[in-house]
This record gives sequence, C-alpha cells and structure tokens, in this order.
Amino acid sequence: EDSVEAEYEGNQVEVGKNAQYLADILTAMPDGATYVAIADGGSPVLFTSPADANLRIVGMPMRVN
Repeated sequence: EDSVEAEYEGNQVEVGKNAQYLADILTAMPDGATYVAIADGGSPVLFTSPADANLRIVGMPMRVN
C-alpha cells in the first residue's frame, strides 16, 4: 500500500489510484503546490496547479475492496 502526504480540508475520502498512474500525474504537474479536488471515492479526481491556471488533469478512480 502506498500513500501520499497531503493537507486537506473537508471530510475524509478514500480514493483508490494506481500508484504509477498517480506518480505520472504528479510528474506532469509544475513545481510547487498541486490541488486535488475530490467529490467522493467513486468520482473522477481533478488535479490543478496555481502555477498554470490552464492545466487541468482528471484522474479516474479505481475500486478499493
């Protein structure tokens, strides 16, 4: 099991992601903060960066059993 340290606001949500897929997304993000918007564990996740207002990456969830 892999994990990523983060600061967050709101209710705790468990989201399943392939570790390599998540690493690829984070590598594509500019240096600095990355914002991750999560509605719930079954919805797509939106990755944005204050360094590039036009960059939006959508990550699809995986089922976690």
